[in-house]
Amino acid sequence: MFLNTIDDKQKFFLESDIVEFSKDKFVIDNHIANGNCGFILKYSERLKQRIKETETILKDLRTVNLDYRRNDSLYYFDDDKERYFSDEASRADYWRRNIKFKIFRKVVEGSDSLDEVNSIFSSTEKDVKTRIIENELCLLHEKQYQNNAFQTWIESSFINAYLIYQDPNSTYFSSSAKTLFENSLNNTAYSFGIKTKKENNGEITIDYIVPGSSAFKHADIDEEDQIISLSNKNETLEAYCVTSEAVENFMNDNAYNEIEFKVKKRNGQLKTVKLKKIEINNETNSITGFVIENDKPIGYIEIPSFYTDMESLNGLGVANDVAKQIYKLQKENIEALIIDLRYNGGGSMKEAADLAGMFIDRGPVAITSQRASENYTMRDPNRGLIFYKPIVVLVSQFSASASELFAAVLQDYNAAVIVGSPTHGKATAQQLLPLENSENPNFVKLTVGEFFRVDGNSHQKKGVIPDVILPSIYDQLETQEAFRPFAMTDGTTEVTLKHRPKPSMPVEAIKQNSKARILKDSVFQQLSDINKILVEKYIRKKGAYPLNLEFVFEDSKRYEGLWKGFENLSLSNGESLNVKNTTSTKSIINYNEGEKETNKLYREQVSNDPYIREAFNIALDILKIN
Repeated sequence: MFLNTIDDKQKFFLESDIVEFSKDKFVIDNHIANGNCGFILKYSERLKQRIKETETILKDLRTVNLDYRRNDSLYYFDDDKERYFSDEASRADYWRRNIKFKIFRKVVEGSDSLDEVNSIFSSTEKDVKTRIIENELCLLHEKQYQNNAFQTWIESSFINAYLIYQDPNSTYFSSSAKTLFENSLNNTAYSFGIKTKKENNGEITIDYIVPGSSAFKHADIDEEDQIISLSNKNETLEAYCVTSEAVENFMNDNAYNEIEFKVKKRNGQLKTVKLKKIEINNETNSITGFVIENDKPIGYIEIPSFYTDMESLNGLGVANDVAKQIYKLQKENIEALIIDLRYNGGGSMKEAADLAGMFIDRGPVAITSQRASENYTMRDPNRGLIFYKPIVVLVSQFSASASELFAAVLQDYNAAVIVGSPTHGKATAQQLLPLENSENPNFVKLTVGEFFRVDGNSHQKKGVIPDVILPSIYDQLETQEAFRPFAMTDGTTEVTLKHRPKPSMPVEAIKQNSKARILKDSVFQQLSDINKILVEKYIRKKGAYPLNLEFVFEDSKRYEGLWKGFENLSLSNGESLNVKNTTSTKSIINYNEGEKETNKLYREQVSNDPYIREAFNIALDILKIN
């Protein structure tokens, strides 16, 4: 795991290095036990050497005329076996082919026809080649010299490998990394609400989106998107070979309140998004409720994360914000409620427990277990419910941790019908702990416990299984906790306080009605077809990838077309939900043009979402059956 971190794509080390390193396999624990960490220098010095050799290869390629007619290929393998270079010649050949591939990919990007690509290739190849090689050299330079942190990075990588071998959710933090992590959770005063980070491959990605910000409310920009470029009225910043700080400085320039972001989605699709800065503070209501009025009025609330306000004496966060929205929705006489947790990666367990408690009368919400401690039963602190009518909770493979706790509580109490895909499967809790007693200590985010459902079972690894399962574009993509190396297994625990569920929901009838609709729904059928192609042709593809302009162009267009088809599915059905603002939201956005624009985009997204449409139909089914 350590070697896979410092040379994650096997681009530097040779097979001879690995043979030499393998001699350490059964003695590293002795070094650690004796407090002798000097062994790590062998790895850092060898990697430095291989990086310098790679720099020489790339610099030599500057003056080499690449043969674009040569029959070259890249190779894909459907196993996890490490494949290091047999010798220096094979490493040099790999970098030649890799640069060639990146040139092809860059030239075809944004072009709609092969004729156009062929016509511009000779005139653009030299410039594109220079930029790609310089970017690769920039990445290598940063890896070695940025902030003189190369040795720290090597040491941190070993500590992380040591931690992840025990549990994939434990992480090492240097003092500065901990500060950045904490800062990412704070709201800013006047901004787009985007915080960035630089990945190991040099890409600038969106690390965090502040709840309530303009980025938060825009449908086409998400965490983990890669930033390609930023443009204001006077200049454009290309986000390659730049630091994350340079990107954030460009965004935070007080002279510009609007920026055009060009981003690449995780699926490879390019998006251009215009955002305006808006004022954000800790009191901002980051949750917006809508009313869907196609038949009967049904409320809709999306909860993107279980955020909290750590600086407030009351610690009010998402639970308080959702309660406010439910109060406003009830004034609109809604007859049911949809709660959307599909991309909710978790957050504060306290917020999740508090919110779950609002939908049950009283009783336990979870059982927590920590090492050398007795189990603790978390209880709903308040009697009564905030909402008495039917509830549908939407989940996906990306619903994790705190959002799973919330969904599990409502499922175990028969307080809601859970709809979507099996969730991520993380039922462990982490704590940030200092490693030494000093002014600027290093830290570990360490798994210190696990939590169980109120019936004593755990959803660790297996996730919360929905009552109604819907097809997903992400089926079989192995994104859940169960596919992470060394994931903890599930288990059971003793129950000391039994929960009292409501009468059973008519799940079988609801499931059958939904299944009948899905079989007739062209959107969900096409989703299943796209997923099958995605898994077979791209995720699990193997064999040779020919390096010629025509193949790269056609492969890129097929991949883009696959995702464009996915994006356009909801519009092709022709069935849109009638999504309206609450009276309260109308009065707020009337005085803010930026808010009005993002609100309109948000409502359009909700109205065309096939999963929300099916959740709405399920809510209607519950009302009819009741």
